[in-house]
Amino acid sequence: MNDALSSLRFDGDLPPSKVDIDRAVRTGRRRERRRRTLLASAGIAGCALLVSGMLVAQDRQPPADTAVKNGCRVQRLPTPGNAPGTVTATSGRYAVGVLDNPTGDPLLFWDDGRLRPVTGTPRPDPTPVAVDDSGTVVGNSGDKDPWLLRDGGFTHLATPAGATRTIATAINAKGSVIGTATWLDAGGRATQTRTVRWSVADPGRFQYVATDPALAYVSGINGDDVMVGRASAGGTDYNAFAWTPDGTPVRLNRIDGKPAESAFQVAGDWAIGSYDDGSTWFSHGVRWNLRTGEHIEFDTFVPSAVDASGTMVGTVMNSADDTAPARWKDGAVLMLPVLSAGQSATMTSMSSDGRVAVGWLFREKNDPIVPVRWLCS
Repeated sequence: MNDALSSLRFDGDLPPSKVDIDRAVRTGRRRERRRRTLLASAGIAGCALLVSGMLVAQDRQPPADTAVKNGCRVQRLPTPGNAPGTVTATSGRYAVGVLDNPTGDPLLFWDDGRLRPVTGTPRPDPTPVAVDDSGTVVGNSGDKDPWLLRDGGFTHLATPAGATRTIATAINAKGSVIGTATWLDAGGRATQTRTVRWSVADPGRFQYVATDPALAYVSGINGDDVMVGRASAGGTDYNAFAWTPDGTPVRLNRIDGKPAESAFQVAGDWAIGSYDDGSTWFSHGVRWNLRTGEHIEFDTFVPSAVDASGTMVGTVMNSADDTAPARWKDGAVLMLPVLSAGQSATMTSMSSDGRVAVGWLFREKNDPIVPVRWLCS
């Protein structure tokens, strides 16, 4: 893996960056603030602690198929009373999200489209960020409390003593969980970050992974423990990076050698990220092959997730009020169905085999936000 990744190394200083790690391309409403939480880095000291929580036994009926297009069908994911909600991650069978304005427990857990309500979710502002094939969920509550939901119970992940913030961001099939611990000065500026890795089997312990440059924020991990994210030698200049399991850095640039500001997800040999050159109102997408060094850039298609074959889902940025769901496969952008004409989409996640993708649909002037999944052949 080290030899393959070395093909993507670039030299030179880090140029200025214009975008945040979440490649903020949406409208800045509450649903996007939740999206940013997925890719932020933060947390404080803590210890492993079992928290009361359970998956309620009854099943809700799965939703009926509503539309089919380009080999994919869309389904509305049920919520209590059809309340507005988001879906943030999927493994294929399982998906997780949150109610938009909850009066009770906010966490949503779906098993093959069937809602299984959860109780005892840690507060405040719980946000699930990933779920694996066994149904283990990784999430954060605020910026101080990373946790696991496993076998019906919540367990807090151990966090570094003295860190101002610690947040978990991803999990892989081996049970490795990654995140970032951050130390802030009195002015709220990051003075140090450390990449943190946990094991699902032993959440009460963590280990540091030495990820240079100095300020590194990891957001994705593949099955070989290769990580992606963004990093800076200091200040506000960020570049996309991949790191081998031992923390060796690999700088990820654009085709012309200029920087991509962030990499946010990796599956197999494929990683995706973004850059902003000021030419459009949104950030452009990039896909890298970490084995061959191949990388391509996109115009109006902005990827949100990639599978192990390099297929992606994302949105076509027609306008600030029209972000259409789409799937990129073998060089073609295929539009995905929506529940009703005129809906925009935020795509968030897809399964490693590319057969299931999740996100939510909305209208700028007519909520509710509707969590959905796409099932593709």
